[in-house]
Amino acid sequence: MTRRAEIRGMLSDVIPPFDPNAAMALRDIYRAIEQALPHCVDDEPDPPPSHGLRWQHELRWELETLVTTGEVLRRKDLGRGLYSLSP
Repeated sequence: MTRRAEIRGMLSDVIPPFDPNAAMALRDIYRAIEQALPHCVDDEPDPPPSHGLRWQHELRWELETLVTTGEVLRRKDLGRGLYSLSP
């Protein structure tokens, strides 16, 4: 299994269910993945303009895929960079 597939599989376990008043911040999603999948985390820099780490870029890519398919909601109603599972 690839790192991206492992991260994608773990995202639905990490991101909380829909709550009208709560959602999970992207930085907290990073922290949860670091704890749950330490073998997937590395310090390889992602090329500019990202300026992040490659595994974080892959996580964001998989997160955007889940947002596009409707499995995860981007909670702009609560603030920037917040996510929850679809109801």
